Amino acid sequence: HARSITCVDASERVVEAARVRLAERANVHVRGGDMHQLDLPDAHFDLVLMMHALPYSERPAQVMSEAARVLRSGGRLLACTLARHQHRGAVAEFDHRNLGFSIAELRQLALRAGLEVISCDLGTREQRPPHFAALALLARKP
Repeated sequence: HARSITCVDASERVVEAARVRLAERANVHVRGGDMHQLDLPDAHFDLVLMMHALPYSERPAQVMSEAARVLRSGGRLLACTLARHQHRGAVAEFDHRNLGFSIAELRQLALRAGLEVISCDLGTREQRPPHFAALALLARKP
């Protein structure tokens, strides 16, 4: 059973690193793309992983809608993202477009995209300043 991994809205360097790292896996295909408008078919995937992609978007609701669009009925979305913070200077060099999300905001993004939220909680918090925290969302497409 072939698997497809799509790196969306990532720099060419990140996509190339994924290609190199996964080159020996014949059932994995690495592709770059725009997370706001995925070049992927509707209702095609059982699982979408969105790992720290949302801070790079000025339109996170559109990103969440695209993830929901490509999920099959019963498919799941696992999203990890930064919790809301006020450390713009610390993330400026990474070209973040927003300063993270509250649990309520992340939950609303999923609900508005038509997903059922299974859980949405604080995942981890850094021990060192500036103490960034990560949120974890698990949602299901009805």
